Amino acid sequence: MKVANKTLYNYFLIFVVLVLITGCAKQTNQENLPKATKGNLDLSAWDLEKDGIINLKGTWEFYWEQLVDPEDFSEHKTLIPEYIKVPDAWNYNNDPIDLTGDGFATYRLIVTTNQKNRLLGLEIPKISTAYKLWVNEDLLATNGKVGVNADTSIPQSQARLVFFNSSQGNLELIIQISNFHHHTGGILENLKLGTESQIKMSESWHLAFDLFVFGSLFVVGLYHLVFFVFRRKERSNLYFGAFSTMIGIRVLFVGNMFVFKLFPYLDWEMALKVEYLTFYLGTPMFILYLKSILPREISSKIIQLSIVSGLIFSALVLFNPVRVYGQYNIIYQIYVVITIIYLLYALVLACLRKREGAIAIGLAVVLFCGTIINDILYESSLIYLSKSLVSVSLSSWGFLIFVFSQSLILSRKFSRAFSSIEEMTANLQQLNESLEAKVQERTNALESTNLELKKAYHNLSKSEKLRTDLLTNISHDLRSPMTSVLGYINAILDGIVKDPEQLERYLHRIRERITGLNNLTQELFDLIQLESRKLKLEVHVISVEKLIQKIYDKYLLDVQRAGINFILLPANKSAYSSDSSTVEVDIDRIDRAIANIIYNAIKHTPNEGTITLDYFLSNMEIVITITDNGSGIATADLPHVFNRFFTGSKSRTSGSGSGLGLSIAKEIVEYHNGRVWVTSKPEEGTRFYLSLPLSNL
Repeated sequence: MKVANKTLYNYFLIFVVLVLITGCAKQTNQENLPKATKGNLDLSAWDLEKDGIINLKGTWEFYWEQLVDPEDFSEHKTLIPEYIKVPDAWNYNNDPIDLTGDGFATYRLIVTTNQKNRLLGLEIPKISTAYKLWVNEDLLATNGKVGVNADTSIPQSQARLVFFNSSQGNLELIIQISNFHHHTGGILENLKLGTESQIKMSESWHLAFDLFVFGSLFVVGLYHLVFFVFRRKERSNLYFGAFSTMIGIRVLFVGNMFVFKLFPYLDWEMALKVEYLTFYLGTPMFILYLKSILPREISSKIIQLSIVSGLIFSALVLFNPVRVYGQYNIIYQIYVVITIIYLLYALVLACLRKREGAIAIGLAVVLFCGTIINDILYESSLIYLSKSLVSVSLSSWGFLIFVFSQSLILSRKFSRAFSSIEEMTANLQQLNESLEAKVQERTNALESTNLELKKAYHNLSKSEKLRTDLLTNISHDLRSPMTSVLGYINAILDGIVKDPEQLERYLHRIRERITGLNNLTQELFDLIQLESRKLKLEVHVISVEKLIQKIYDKYLLDVQRAGINFILLPANKSAYSSDSSTVEVDIDRIDRAIANIIYNAIKHTPNEGTITLDYFLSNMEIVITITDNGSGIATADLPHVFNRFFTGSKSRTSGSGSGLGLSIAKEIVEYHNGRVWVTSKPEEGTRFYLSLPLSNL
C-alpha cells in the first residue's frame, strides 16, 4: 500500500510538470501575434471579443529626456523619435543609444483597431518608477510623480486598470516615464488591451489566484510552525513553516501587488524591501529544509554560506535605498542558480543512494527550481533573448505545488510515526497479557506507560482534527466562491450567456463573490490579530449614555430597513443607570462588536419583530444587553455560539455570514477586560450581554 501511494504521488508530480510544459508550449505561440513596428500596431484583423486580450509589445516611439505632451504631437511639432523594444528596461536597450537607469522619457504607440465606439480597457503593469498615461489625449492614469530629476519625481510602482471609449477605432497611447530611484527604468512588462469585461475578468482572476496562493501558503506555513512549537525535535517543520509563510507574504508584494489594494498608501520603498527580504531570507530556509530531510547529501558548508549570504544581502536591503541594493540583486540571483545546480546534484545523489522519498522530493524541487530560474531570467529581462523560455512569471505556481507536495511528504512521515505509536501500543498490550503474576509490579509500570502513550496519541489526534477542521472550513469558504466564479465564467466563455443584462448580472455576481472572499480574508486576519493581542487599541474615555446613544442612532436605520422595531430603553428605565458613568474603550472596536451582534439579531428576528438595546450598572462594570424576539438558540448550541465557524442547526453563527462575527465580538470585548455571554430559549428570543469595566475617572 505504501509503494502504491508513493507511485501515485510521483505520477501526480509528473502530470503537473507535463501540464506546465504544455502551458509553456502555448506561450511560444505568442511570437505569431501582432507586434508593434516603429510605433505602430495594426490590430484591424484582430477581434478583441473573439481573439481575446492582446499584448502591446514590439517597438514603440521613444523620446529620451523629453516629456512630450499630447498637444505637442497634435500641433505637428518637429519631433524625431528613436525606437525602443517594449517590454524591457530602457537601460537594457543599447540600440540606438546607450542609456542608464536614471532619466526620463516619453513612449508613444499608435494602435489601429476595428473596435469603434466600444468600451475598452488597458491593464497597466508595474512601470519603473513613475508615469502618466494618455489615451487619445485624455489623461487616464498617473502613478507617482513624473519629474526630470530625483527631487521632482516621486516613485510608485503598482499595476493599474483604465477604461475608455475607442471612438473611431484608432488609439494613441502616450506614456511619460521618469526613474531616479531604481536601477532599471521603463516599461518592464506588457501592457494588455482588451474589452472592459475582459480586462476586469482578468484582474478578478489574478486577484483570486493571488489570494488563494497567499491563503494556502500562509495557512500551511502557520500550521507547521505551530506543529514545531509542540514538537521541537522536528526542525523540518520550522524551516518549512518559515519558508512557506515568507513566500506567502511575498505573493502579496509581487505580480499584481495585492498589498497595495489593502494598503493604498503603503510606502513604495517599504514594499520593495519586503519583496527582496523574503527572497534573501527564504532561500536559506529552503536549503535548511532540504538539509533536514537529506542530511547526508547536502554539505554543512553550503548551509553556512546560504545563511551568511542571506544575512549580508538582507542587511544591504535594510540599510540602503533600492537604487543601491537593487543593482546587486543579480549577484544573489547568480548565486541562487549555482546553488540550485548543487541541490539538483545532491538530489540525484540521494536518488542513487535510494533515500526514502528522494524521487518525490526531487521531482518537486526540479519543478520548483525551474520556475525560480524562469522568473530570475524574466525579471532580469534576459528571457526576451530566448524564445525557448516562458515569458510569464511562474514562481507562484511553483511555490504552491512545491509547498503542497512537501506537506504531503511531511504528513506521510507523521502518519508513519503515528502508526509506530499504535504498533508499540499493541505490542505493550500483548506483553502485559503474557506477564506472570510475580512480575505484576513491572506489568503495572508498563500499563502506565501504555496509558501515557494513548493519552499522547489522543492529544495529537485531537490537535490534528482541530487543524483539519479549521483548514476544511477555510478551504470550503475559499473554494465555494471560487467554484461559483468559475461557473459564471464558464457560462460566459461557453456562450451560454448572450443577453447583455444577464451578462451584467453574472459579472455583478462574480464581483460579489470576490468581495466576499476579500471580506473573509480580512475577518480571518482581524480575528488572528485579536486572538494574538497584536492589535493596538486606541482607547478613549466616553460616557456610557453617549456610547449607547451613538450606537443606537448609527444602526437604527439598518434595523428599520429590515422591517424590525429597534427600541432603546431610556436611562430612567434601567435599574442602576447613572449619567456620570464612563468607560475607557476603543470606540470603533466596541462599535464593531455590538454591530456584529445587532446584525446577527436582524438575521434571526422576523419581520415586525423587536430588538431592544439596554444597559445597567453592576459591580463597577457596565452591562449592555441586546435582546430580540427571534427564533432563539437551542440549549445544546449555547456553549458554542462564539466558536469560529461553528454551524449548529440552530446556531446564530450559521447563515449567509462568514461564521466569524460573534467570535470577533467576543475577542474585542475580552481584549477590553470585559465579558460576553448569551441566554436564549428556542422560539422565544435571545439576549446577548456585554460587560465592560467602568473608567476610574
